[in-house]
Amino acid sequence: MCVFLSCSVEASGVGFILVIDRRLDRWAAVRATLLRIAGSFPGNLHLVLVLRPTTLFQRTLSDFLFKFNRDEFKMKVVMLSSVTELHAYIDPGQLTKELGVKVTG
Repeated sequence: MCVFLSCSVEASGVGFILVIDRRLDRWAAVRATLLRIAGSFPGNLHLVLVLRPTTLFQRTLSDFLFKFNRDEFKMKVVMLSSVTELHAYIDPGQLTKELGVKVTG
């Protein structure tokens, strides 16, 4: 699942922040997604935040292999372990309910 955050015309010059939720995936799927984005994202990509796989084996594998593949992505990628860590980068009010925010109204 990918979530694109919209921004104002003024802020679009700064760049986009892309959130990728891969908590239920394997490292191979995370890597493939990052390579696809690096090769074809049309906008000014400021930062990519990845919620990494949650199973112990896949999380360990993603940590280890991400270090070796980091230069391959040609963009700033931050691997996050939880939605709480994501909230340090993005205001929870700008996120969807799948990312831990209750929608009111």
